[in-house]
Parts: sequence; structure tokens; C-alpha cells
Amino acid sequence: MSTEVVGPHSADAHASAAMDLAGLFDKATRRELGAIQARKLRNLVTHARAHSPFYAQRLRNVDPDAPDLLRRLPILDKASMIENLPEILTDDRLRTVDLGMHVDGLTGDELLFDEYRVMASGGTSGTRGFYVYDRIAWVETVASMGAAAILLGMAPREPKVRAATVWAAGSAHMSARIAMSFQSPAYERLSLSAMSPAAEMVASLNDFQPDWLSCYPSIAALLAEEQMAGRLKISPQVVMTTSEQCTPGMRARIADAWGSEPFNTYAATEAGGIALECDHHGGMHLFETQVLIEVVDDDGRPVPDGEAGSRVLVTNLFNRTQPIIRFELTDIVTMAAEPCSCGRSSRRIKAIDGRSDDIMRLPDVDGTDVPVHPNHFAEAIESVGAVLAYQVTQAEDGIDVSIVASDDVAEIVTERIRANLALLKVTQTPIRVARVERIARPEGHSGKFKLVQARRNGVGR
Repeated sequence: MSTEVVGPHSADAHASAAMDLAGLFDKATRRELGAIQARKLRNLVTHARAHSPFYAQRLRNVDPDAPDLLRRLPILDKASMIENLPEILTDDRLRTVDLGMHVDGLTGDELLFDEYRVMASGGTSGTRGFYVYDRIAWVETVASMGAAAILLGMAPREPKVRAATVWAAGSAHMSARIAMSFQSPAYERLSLSAMSPAAEMVASLNDFQPDWLSCYPSIAALLAEEQMAGRLKISPQVVMTTSEQCTPGMRARIADAWGSEPFNTYAATEAGGIALECDHHGGMHLFETQVLIEVVDDDGRPVPDGEAGSRVLVTNLFNRTQPIIRFELTDIVTMAAEPCSCGRSSRRIKAIDGRSDDIMRLPDVDGTDVPVHPNHFAEAIESVGAVLAYQVTQAEDGIDVSIVASDDVAEIVTERIRANLALLKVTQTPIRVARVERIARPEGHSGKFKLVQARRNGVGR
């Protein structure tokens, strides 16, 4: 297997792609966005049929010029993606190598065949999926980060913008590879691992003094507590969060620490940057020229705007090496039904409320299993001001709740959770709340933090 360590693409290529994407995000009309999407989807389907053995068979009866092309395309789930990956890929050379071995051997931003970045995403299933981006697709991926910088007032300037990220550290993860690639002489950069102890993060950030801080919401909330305690002393102009659910409690804590709301983003290894919150903070605008997003129910039927779906179907419009067409994510998404007050014409995600596989099923008073949304726990726990961090885990014999708190509020938390569950007539499930010093992040993973962990297939995750 041949790999070569190479530098990032030219700063000019990344800057140009970011400026183009930011311009479309800001100015494109609905008609223009629709026309771009239709053209890119048609070209993607044509390319996939011609170069991917999997899609040549799967889409053999699909007319790329059909006016309702998107609805004619079959849904692809993760299990099918993993099982058929060699035949999905459009470069024959990629079928001759062990992608897992390549990913496990990464020490930096190495490219496979001097062309491809390969990343892994384990998700909640524990089964790794691999995602391959060629050089051109990677420029488009990083463009969403550059466009976010421009749109949030962090465009290149003098003195240089000081940008700090606290994301995954391993080269297998997209966020880490973006951090490695997001290089520009116009920025001063600091990359920290989400797995680092809080004291180390605080020391590094105090030394660096970022203008722009980008991290997981749980990390941002932790750093906000450090700021309010006086140990962290930074004044970021922009705080951007990504990759986890940003709850109202986290958002409020971040705003209290730094005087303004965070800008949430929606991203996935399958598609890169998907959406970005604007300065009106009414949801996240889709990067519609990069991705197609469909919110659907359990049966794959479209869900009206304003209502939460149980699945999201994502189509990556720029990855030609590994075509991602109507790929199923389990995110619980609600699209906004009304235009944003900022005046932009792009569609907008109103809320992301965790993942459908985070929904617990608990017995009610009649013994019938009922779905319990993660928000039933979040609302109850975050209403207790002394709670600084928490995690809810479904065990075989009840619910275990770990809290980091400034006071002994375990009994209050228990009562409030019971009150919320009683609304669903769930009254017999044991609830155990324990006060702990810290809640560990998962080892050997991206460092992403799950607030609520439901059991799957009879096994706690």
C-alpha cells in the first residue's frame, strides 16, 4: 500500500472555494439554488452509474433527466454502505487495498495513492464505515469551514485571526483532517484534542487567546464553566459548536460566559459541512449547493417542514469517488417552516434533537413500551442550575444518571426526571442519580460525547 505525506492544497484553492460557497450561501435565490442542485444531482447520478459497479446495477433503470430524479433514487443505509463499499467506490485501485489498515496507520494527513483522504466513522453501532475523498472533493469539504469563517466575520485580516479548535485528534476523523487542512498564512491556528484534560485546555487557550473558538458543545459548555470560575480568561468573538447536540442549557452557559450565543453547525463524515447558524440564531442554513437533505419518517416518507422526522437522507453533491446518494442518518431533524429573518433564501434546520437511536423505550403503567425522547431527560436535568454536566445511560434494570454538580442535587434531579417520565405514564422504571467529579469521554473514539445513551438490541452502549 502506497502512501505519501503531502501538504495541504494551495491556500488560493481553498480561499477561492470558500469565497464562492459563502457568496452562494449569502446571495443565491431559491430558483438558483434549485437549479444548481438539480444539475449537480444529475451529474452525480450519471457519474455513479458509469464508474461505480454498485450504482451501475442499482440505478440501471433510473433516468438522470427525470424531473423527479431524487424521489426515484433508492435509500442507502449504513449496513449496505459497509457491505458494498468496494463496489461503490469509483477507482479500481481502492478495491485492492485494506482501507482499515491504511486508516489505522495514519499519523497525519497522509494521502492514499497521493490522491485520497480516507476517514472512518464508527457512529453508535460500533461498526466502522470508511469514507474516501479525492483532492477536488476535499477542497469542497474544507470550503464549508472557510465559508463559515467568512460568514461569521472571521475572514482573513490583519492582525491575523487566531482560530482554536477542540475536536477529535486522530487522523481517522474528519474534524481532525479538516483542522490539518485548514491552513492559511492569514490565520494563527491552535488544535487541541477533545480528550485533553480541562486544565491543559485552559492553559493552552489562555496562552493562545483565540478570536474564534470551535469545539463540541459539551466542550464549549465545560470551557464556559472554567471561564465563569475565573480559570479560563479568553474573549473569543465567535464560538462555533459542532458534531453533538447543543442543548438550551449548554447554549445559555456559553452565552453567559462570553456574552453572545454560539453558532451551531451541522456536519457529517458522509457529507462534510451541511448547515451553519446565522447571526439571527434561528436555526442552521443548509449549504444547499453542497448537499441535498431530506427529512423523513421511519418508512422513508417526507416529513412536512415544522415537524420532526426520525431519519435524514443526505446526498453529497461533490464526492465522485464514493457517491453518497440518499444515505440514511438517524438524526432527529426539524426543518423550519418559515423564512429566516436574516433574509437568506436557503432552507433552514430549526432543531436537531439527538438521534433516533438515542430514544429509549420504557414500559408505561400498562406494560407497553413507549418511546422516551432525549429531551425528556435534558429538560429535567438542565432545569437544575447546579448541574454542570451530565450523562444518562439506560441499563438493563433502570436508568443511571451521572451528574457533575456544584451542590448535592441528586434528589432534585431524580424528582424532575420522574415528573417528566410520568407525563408518558412511565412510573416504574428505577432512576439512579449519582454525583461524580467528571464524566469521561469515550476512549479510542472521536471524543464526541453522548448525553443520552439508549440500549440497542438489548445491550447498553
